[in-house]
Amino acid sequence: MRRSLVIFGALAMAASSSKVSAQLPVSAPSKHTVVSVQPLSAMVSVYAVEIEQAVGAAMSLGVGGTFWSPEIGGQDMTYTSGDLKLRYYPQGRALEGFAFGMSAGYTHIKDKSTDVVFGTGTSEHTASGPTIGATVEYNWLLGRNNGFFLGLGAGAKRIIAKADNMSDDVKFAYPTARISIGTAF
Repeated sequence: MRRSLVIFGALAMAASSSKVSAQLPVSAPSKHTVVSVQPLSAMVSVYAVEIEQAVGAAMSLGVGGTFWSPEIGGQDMTYTSGDLKLRYYPQGRALEGFAFGMSAGYTHIKDKSTDVVFGTGTSEHTASGPTIGATVEYNWLLGRNNGFFLGLGAGAKRIIAKADNMSDDVKFAYPTARISIGTAF
């Protein structure tokens, strides 16, 4: 009899826990759009902004722009780029968690340099062209209503640019990184 009560109790607990878990809602994306900036890179004069929109349970589409204008020695350079970004979230929650991404865009680089030693003579070079890239990222939606966005990512980008004074295309790749914060709605 005692053995029957133990088995009955165990079955009742198992059945009640399965009913409770069956009633819990499935984790669906609570937010569909993120607007973010990269505040750490802004401290070194690299300004970046992005808007990302969930376009399915596991996909998002974004657009981003970057502007950088460093003055290094006698060299004045500007880097301006815009990219369209597609991200895949394998866990099925767009905007949250691990993501693989691809990007395609356009970049314009302008370099103006002055002879540092004598302060004479200035030369200017420009290069513009399409870009392609790939990223690996992890994003969090935090806060009481999941309205705070934190994103970390790393990747690589290739520029295929036509320089103004060169006969060949300029092709180079470089690493990318992001620490983004923003708002999700």
